[in-house]
Amino acid sequence: MRGALLGVMIGVVACAQAGSSATQPATPAGPAASAPAAKPDPRWWCLSFPNGAVGRCHAMQLACVAARGYMLATRDSPTDQFSDCMPQEDVVFFDAQNDSTGRTEMICHPTFATCRSHIDHFRGEDDAADKRVISRCRAISAVPGRTVSTAIASEEAAHWWCMSFNGDRMGECDRSRALCEDGRGFVRREIGGAQLSECVAQRTAVCFEVESADGSRHRKMCQPSSSICQSTLEYYNKRQSTEMRVVSDCRIAE
Repeated sequence: MRGALLGVMIGVVACAQAGSSATQPATPAGPAASAPAAKPDPRWWCLSFPNGAVGRCHAMQLACVAARGYMLATRDSPTDQFSDCMPQEDVVFFDAQNDSTGRTEMICHPTFATCRSHIDHFRGEDDAADKRVISRCRAISAVPGRTVSTAIASEEAAHWWCMSFNGDRMGECDRSRALCEDGRGFVRREIGGAQLSECVAQRTAVCFEVESADGSRHRKMCQPSSSICQSTLEYYNKRQSTEMRVVSDCRIAE
């Protein structure tokens, strides 16, 4: 999965340029001169994983196809699945700035869930070492002045999808509903008789951060409440894992 996530970073074209790559034809001579010129294609090209937590959009179809090819070649497991490059008229993006050059780029995603998940784990990416996130996720249309789709707009409010079990003593939150349902299914299979809540949308979660021993991987561990987060944090500290270490206290995350 790590290789696949990094794969979507290649072939980057600023997503604000969607549709700007179409070539305008030369004006023909004679009577056909009044024919309308071809307009730029007002859309992006996006791919994503079925869990709804990882995805990326590109202004050019060729860049998307190249990223998908890299993902195929570097995926951790042959069972890792992801979509074809599909056209979208709206995307969700955040701004990242290169600390060395000062250059800012828009990094685009097919949904709010994939955008927010990317921000959560941005520090853990190899090519993000000299970059920092400088904005929240927001939606943009390929057609200037057009309102973004209802599907994109309605998703904005669901920052987290959370579930709990064992009398609300344990739980987890994920950016996408699909990933939350995956976690719910895992608990049902592994803990017989567990009393599980449904996956519900929340505006905030409570998270602590962990990183690998060498500092190369970084992620948030998020729960639906402060009490569950604190008990989960204590569990991680007691484990004293040689692979991942806790690097923050529990904090509210939008």
